[in-house]
Amino acid sequence: MMLRVYALHLKNRRVAAFLAVVFFSKVALECVMIPRTVFHVPYDPICDTAKIHPDVIYFSISIWFIHISLSILTVAKWNLVKMGVPVVKLIARDGALTTLSICCTLKAML
Repeated sequence: MMLRVYALHLKNRRVAAFLAVVFFSKVALECVMIPRTVFHVPYDPICDTAKIHPDVIYFSISIWFIHISLSILTVAKWNLVKMGVPVVKLIARDGALTTLSICCTLKAML
C-alpha cells in the first residue's frame, strides 16, 4: 500500500521520505520489541498464554499510525477519483479491508 500511495502522489520526494521513515521506524521497532515480547510470555500449565506482554501496545500504535497516515495521504488525493484514476479506489478499498481485518483481529484477541 505504501508503494501505491507513493505512486498516487506522483513519486513526490517528501512523501517518499515520510513513508521511508515510517517503514524503517516500524522495522526498528519490531527488531527491538519482538525479542522482548516473544521470549517473555508467561504460559499456564496447558501452554496457553496467561497474559499478553505490555509492550504489545507499541505494535498496535505503530500499525494504527501507519494506516491512519496512509489514509490521510489517500484522502489528500481523493480529487483524482473524479478524473477516473482507478488506483485511488483500489488504495481506499485495500486500506478499508486492512483496517477492518486489524479491528477484527484485535476484537478476537480481547
